[in-house]
Amino acid sequence: MMALTGIGGHAYVGTPDKVAGDLALLAKAGLRGIAFSFVNYVKDAPYFCAEVLPRLQRMGLRSAA
Repeated sequence: MMALTGIGGHAYVGTPDKVAGDLALLAKAGLRGIAFSFVNYVKDAPYFCAEVLPRLQRMGLRSAA
């Protein structure tokens, strides 16, 4: 399911593997940067950092911090 926001955004919803896979498709298409916002920043941002970012790093799409 795809949800659009009023500013041309796209909602990424799913497992960390699905979200990382969706972002990998964008990278393959040539996207080199993206901005994120979270519904519940305090809860969701740490989860994203702990689960999605390492997957992107293992895919070679993000350098080690």
